[in-house]
Amino acid sequence: MDSEESNHENNYNEDEFCDWATIQNSNRLRLLFLRDQEIPEFKQMRMIPVSETEILPDIFHEYEKRLLEEEKSGTGEQWKSGNKDDEQLLLDDEWDRLRPIREIRKRLLESFENSAKQITFEDLVSEEQIPDIGTLGLNLMTLFQPKRALRPVRKERKRIQTTLLIHSEVNLVINIVRAINLPLRKDSYAQTLNTEEITGVSLSRKGGGGGTWVHGVVKPFAEVWFQRRFSRTTTALGPDPTWNQELQLPLIIEKEDFSESILSRLEEEVYIQVYDEVAIDLLEDERRRDTDIHQRLEKRWLGCINIPFATLYRSGRIEGTFRLNCPPILLGYESKGSEGMGETYLTLFITIQPTITPPILLLDTVSGTGESSEMLEHVKSWTKELHKTGRSVNPFVLTPNGDTVLACRFLTSIEPPEDIYHEDGTVLEKMEALAHFVSLFPSLRDASMGISQYALWFTPEVFVNTPGGGKEDHSVLLASFFIHLGVNTWIIQGESIPDGPTTHLLTSFKNQSNDDSLKTPFLWNPCTGTHCKVNHSLSSLHKVWTAVGQYNIWCNISGKERPDELAWDIEKGKDWLPLFPKGIAESKLPRLQMGTLLFTEADEREGSKLAQRIERQLREAFMKWRQSRTTWNRYSSTKLRLLLPLLEERRADGSPSLVQDEHLGELREILRSYDMTGFPLHQPYSTLDSVMESVYSTGLHTIDTPNVQFALGAYAKAYPASIFSLWVYIAALHPVK
Repeated sequence: MDSEESNHENNYNEDEFCDWATIQNSNRLRLLFLRDQEIPEFKQMRMIPVSETEILPDIFHEYEKRLLEEEKSGTGEQWKSGNKDDEQLLLDDEWDRLRPIREIRKRLLESFENSAKQITFEDLVSEEQIPDIGTLGLNLMTLFQPKRALRPVRKERKRIQTTLLIHSEVNLVINIVRAINLPLRKDSYAQTLNTEEITGVSLSRKGGGGGTWVHGVVKPFAEVWFQRRFSRTTTALGPDPTWNQELQLPLIIEKEDFSESILSRLEEEVYIQVYDEVAIDLLEDERRRDTDIHQRLEKRWLGCINIPFATLYRSGRIEGTFRLNCPPILLGYESKGSEGMGETYLTLFITIQPTITPPILLLDTVSGTGESSEMLEHVKSWTKELHKTGRSVNPFVLTPNGDTVLACRFLTSIEPPEDIYHEDGTVLEKMEALAHFVSLFPSLRDASMGISQYALWFTPEVFVNTPGGGKEDHSVLLASFFIHLGVNTWIIQGESIPDGPTTHLLTSFKNQSNDDSLKTPFLWNPCTGTHCKVNHSLSSLHKVWTAVGQYNIWCNISGKERPDELAWDIEKGKDWLPLFPKGIAESKLPRLQMGTLLFTEADEREGSKLAQRIERQLREAFMKWRQSRTTWNRYSSTKLRLLLPLLEERRADGSPSLVQDEHLGELREILRSYDMTGFPLHQPYSTLDSVMESVYSTGLHTIDTPNVQFALGAYAKAYPASIFSLWVYIAALHPVK
């Protein structure tokens, strides 16, 4: 007995309430600790049972499962599993390729969130403003304003705090207004081919002897997808339809956690698809055609727009006319305008109901800095001068180390890899080839957007070796290539539709070329590889804040923000306030990136393997999506697969509109027996899931007409830095009656 008492005294100290093993085995204490650490599975638990017996035994199951998956992805254990096929290993490899940037962003985001825990008065108290004489007078004046019923004005609604959304219903409200310049449907394609056979004249859409196209009435409708839920408009008529229809989709958040940290990191996207509704005649007995109608409605994909939810959350509303992403070829359709499919636009309005207060930007979250005290004082005086003009911009950006530096220090001349462009081409052709190359790097949304006023920038070395990054990283690499070509280049910081805060490139050939077509500066989108002139009225960039050069930064103080309204003489114009009016020595702004950058060689063999894996995986998924038997036309699949390298070549050269007639010529034999509807889809290869999502959203798998056949082909062009330009050609073939 004495020995037991002595052991008991040895196990407990006088100041201890219980032993450490008891504390570690306490589920209630573990719950309290995890909730305090704001672990996603437990941060919203408001009531924790007092007794251990009231806690469910499997309450930690999901949390421990997530930790196990993260541990496996971090240690590479998934490669040790022998029961995974090549496609699953490919997915694991893709996640590991983007893992470094994801980890850096996650770490910085957590540091921002830890500094954002100060609770303000508005977070706890919501009260209406007491009206005074001024507000009453303004309300009375609105009663006497002229009413314009045909041009209604949207009223700004009051925003509410996310903390007040407990047990509330939050919806996305989408108003689809109209579309412009949709393609025309060709209903008599086979007849034109028969005319060609009879006359011997080669097939041409403009030919005078090859027959003429007979266009059917296109019946478009819009369909909105969000979180695997969808809603659609009614069917309109014509290539320029007007719907003006409001759709609503719910915002589903696990455990109804509408906090800023959850909404800011929500990576969902709003998909807006435009289809053509086609009536397929199924009546086989011609004698009953006067009395019977037997038809089936099919939807044929025309184009889409993807809008990140983070952009909508930050801005509160998205309104405007957006360019519809259409494939370069739409079998069975043609543009009503110039060569190629032309540009199609969609006008819409999106908001959140109820209107949620956007996240508060953290202004002083970064402790360290990469600039000298002298430079900080100079920037501070420049910022004060900007405040006099009503502008407020931030010339600093965030590095992966957590320091803040001037954005211009990222720009330097970098030699691009070999064989990206033809040496004998013009400067503009070389720039288009480089823009296409940079656009193939996987794009990731900046995780600090909406949390910090500092944008996170990576050096080209980190961006290329990952490979992948945000819009800013694409801009830095492309600008460095343009500087190497000797082109005047600036990074434009502003706001675009529908991406939100973004960066574009501005190039000017002033005093460098006598070509009249190059006198107007160009705006380049580095993530898509496209460009337009600054006076383009429907440019995606609709607000311009600053211009970042190699050794200076200019702020737009003109009072105007639209690109087509600005004077783009940046270095000499009065509408731009420079950070260094007299310039600065290059030694005071050292570059963060050396002028040399090593690129791994393109592996065509790996591209061929990737295309085969994707095509096999898509075939299996396509058959699972369909509810009936799927018949593949292997001859047509081979033909489509052979056409894809030509599309890649044309896109890299900046002339995708020249392949329309070549396509029809190559498919002539198939079109004698089948009516084809289909399209090639192009995207930078990032993950297999993104490829599946793009093919599934077209809705081609929903075609269930009797005797319908399908064709599928994939092609992956390998480029330096282990990136791939992926093409997927998919089509449905209906036997000609």
